[in-house]
Amino acid sequence: QKEDLVSKVSCKKMWYSRTTNPIATILVVDCGVKTSLIKELSENGFNVIVCPYNTTKDQILRQKADGIIISNGPGNPNDNEEVISLVKELKGKLPILGLGLGSEIVAVAMGAEVNKLKHGHYGVNLPVRNVLNGKIEISSQNNGYAIEKSSLSKTTLKVTHEQVIDQEIAGFADENNKIIGVEFNPQYNKETDEYVITRFFNMIKRGE
Repeated sequence: QKEDLVSKVSCKKMWYSRTTNPIATILVVDCGVKTSLIKELSENGFNVIVCPYNTTKDQILRQKADGIIISNGPGNPNDNEEVISLVKELKGKLPILGLGLGSEIVAVAMGAEVNKLKHGHYGVNLPVRNVLNGKIEISSQNNGYAIEKSSLSKTTLKVTHEQVIDQEIAGFADENNKIIGVEFNPQYNKETDEYVITRFFNMIKRGE
């Protein structure tokens, strides 16, 4: 049974958060985005455009953003057909960063399977292993779903982070299609060299 929680929490019309001397413009597809993320992006020097979950590819491309974030939010990622097809249409055209629910939506759009966990990942101070450099990062998480590891072989996604507690996938990337996804909130990892907003900006810069 489809719950459609994202349609209940997403904004109803496009809105803007501008900053002085922006380094880039990020468009956030609102699946239930926290205002703390918008503030975080502004403080990092980005102009931000926030748009409803059902915004079309053409409406998004018209905004001429440098990169797209599919935000965190509630519910089952598989229920979000509009956002899944949006990611399919936009992949390779613009850098895409998926956060929380957004990362699961991106994974589904790329051909992975995402299933409900018996025990979800909820709370702060949850350890995540960065498989690229072996470092442990401390994260804040709120997710009840996980990407099925065995289904990744059907996709172009590579694992970048895993949950220390149960070895589930906590992050992935696809450099060729300019995609990053993380299950955790980026705000809490600012002190690490793997701050995901910086990684995303570097991906945007490489595409210029």
